[in-house]
Amino acid sequence: KAQGASAELRGANFSGADLHRANLAGCDFTGARFEGCRLTGANLPLTNLQGVVFDGSNLNLTSFYGADLRDASLQECSAEGTDFTDCRMYRRQADQVLQALGIVVEDEPIPKVEN
Repeated sequence: KAQGASAELRGANFSGADLHRANLAGCDFTGARFEGCRLTGANLPLTNLQGVVFDGSNLNLTSFYGADLRDASLQECSAEGTDFTDCRMYRRQADQVLQALGIVVEDEPIPKVEN
């Protein structure tokens, strides 16, 4: 288990790893890769995840409480029951998070303008 704010794993490649229920609280994973990982029930609160790639990962029941997810990629992830409370991310990332939570995101219809 990597624990504590002193654990720096910047740029590490964890792609394909099984990190089910791992306690990774407070670590610095800036720029790391977690593609296709099993992170179900993992604990990542107050973690630096800037620029991390989680594409295709199972994030169900994971805690990202207070994590920094700015520029993180969450494409094609599942995140049912995942805690994103107080996370930092850019507005443009919101659709990825909503889709990972199973929420269908649609554009609003353009209103017709009558002459």
